[in-house]
Amino acid sequence: MLRRSLATLLALTILLAPQIAARADDAPAKKTYELKYKFKKGSVVQTKVTHQVAIKTQVKGKTQTATTLSVSIKVWRITDVDTDGNITMIHSVASVEMTQQISERAAVSYDSTKDKTPPPGFESVAKSVGKPLTRVTFSPEGKILNRVELHPQPNANKGQIVMILPDGPVAVGATWKVPRVVKAKLKGGSIKKIKTQVKYTLKEVKDGIAEIDVKTQILTPIHNPEIEVQVIQHFTNGTVHFDIAKGLVSKKVINLDKRVINFSGAGTFLQYRAHFSEETLSISQPVASKAGSGGKRKPRIRR
Repeated sequence: MLRRSLATLLALTILLAPQIAARADDAPAKKTYELKYKFKKGSVVQTKVTHQVAIKTQVKGKTQTATTLSVSIKVWRITDVDTDGNITMIHSVASVEMTQQISERAAVSYDSTKDKTPPPGFESVAKSVGKPLTRVTFSPEGKILNRVELHPQPNANKGQIVMILPDGPVAVGATWKVPRVVKAKLKGGSIKKIKTQVKYTLKEVKDGIAEIDVKTQILTPIHNPEIEVQVIQHFTNGTVHFDIAKGLVSKKVINLDKRVINFSGAGTFLQYRAHFSEETLSISQPVASKAGSGGKRKPRIRR
């Protein structure tokens, strides 16, 4: 009886196997999305960037807090787009408002739209407003092909100026990773290289906007708080909204809250809190000239 039952079950399995396989083949494939930068030559993109940092330290029982808040208008002028879709743009800052304060001291502020003379410590910022800062050529996937500093600045961020996108179409849930190397200075002047990677995850696509999760992962083990305190400001943990049709980042929000104990000897403490957001304000498209007119209007003939 048992043998007959097993034989019957085996026969049914063999008969149903093609049907099961057919159903698996008929299952709809996941929808994929192509995330590419799609700027046009002559376009001008303006974004509002807000960056707030608070660093709290405790050394020898004394606590001090330093805060910085800056709100700036960033401008990208697209000067060229070649046949492969590679984009060349010039980056500048149209305006900036900054405020710095250390513990109980009076806050120091600068507004480029109002202040003719910047307060001490803001001179380099004032000199950079309204000037071309960097010329960058990048691929539709955001890979930097060429970069020229037109107005070198001390302590300027020379990292990836645009977010890296996947090489091909991706479905919701897909991830891609970008390696990074962070340098930390050790006692004695030597440099230690810390391997990291930025992991991107496509969380969802709604109304043509791709929501991408961004997170930094440390690959090199760090057991020294003196190194850790130099690395925390390079962390990225947040969300990016990418407009698929327009081919640009419409919004980016990063929040950090990191703590390091014994960063400068026993009993010391540092807390690094940061908020960064960038949102697209406007996109001006190039004005197409009429064929054969050289972009000029034809003279009006009076009758």
